[in-house]
Amino acid sequence: MSRVKSFKIRKIIHNNNTGRPISVLLNDSLGVILEFKTFQDASRMCEILNANSDIECRYQVEQI
Repeated sequence: MSRVKSFKIRKIIHNNNTGRPISVLLNDSLGVILEFKTFQDASRMCEILNANSDIECRYQVEQI
């Protein structure tokens, strides 16, 4: 059996108190990890999020 690939987006926030990054997975409106079927869709969303975020935070695509 081949496993279907999906992609998720990780948000990485720089913690000024500890100097260490904190990372969380992006959730949908129901609190379930948001998954994309294609890398292109996840990458497009990631670009939008990075363009609209501040310097303390960034987003990256990961394959599940």
